[in-house]
Amino acid sequence: MNKLLFLCLAFILSCKTNVSDKPYQDLKPNILITSSQGGAESEGFVILKDQQQLLAEVAKRNTVEDGDKPGYPAISDKNKIIIYDLGSFSSGDHRITEIKKASVENNVLTLEVPEYKSGGMEIMMISNPWMLVSVPSDKPFTSVKLTYSKL
Repeated sequence: MNKLLFLCLAFILSCKTNVSDKPYQDLKPNILITSSQGGAESEGFVILKDQQQLLAEVAKRNTVEDGDKPGYPAISDKNKIIIYDLGSFSSGDHRITEIKKASVENNVLTLEVPEYKSGGMEIMMISNPWMLVSVPSDKPFTSVKLTYSKL
């Protein structure tokens, strides 16, 4: 009888899934700003907490291209705003202009972007690209990972 009870308990526990372990595939992230200069030298991200932090982070980078000051979305309970630094590159334009797919699994937001292909010989120039991305906040995550897909 104890073995049967133990077996039933083990079966019930094996069927339980945590909400954070469930993958979310229906994310629609929006790139708000993308720039080839102004980011940090190493790859990383910041999940912004309020409007002041958003303005401070963008001002620190101070390289909004096209000379226009974009309208920043209000940070609310409906969205999370992330600044993602891609790190340093020695040549080429490594700016992210498209997110092909986004998902959340095990509290990690994975952004799949097209792989950058270099055109060969280029002028040697250090670039520090970064992007500002908005994602729905109903999918919980604590980390962000960028993956590159084949073209």
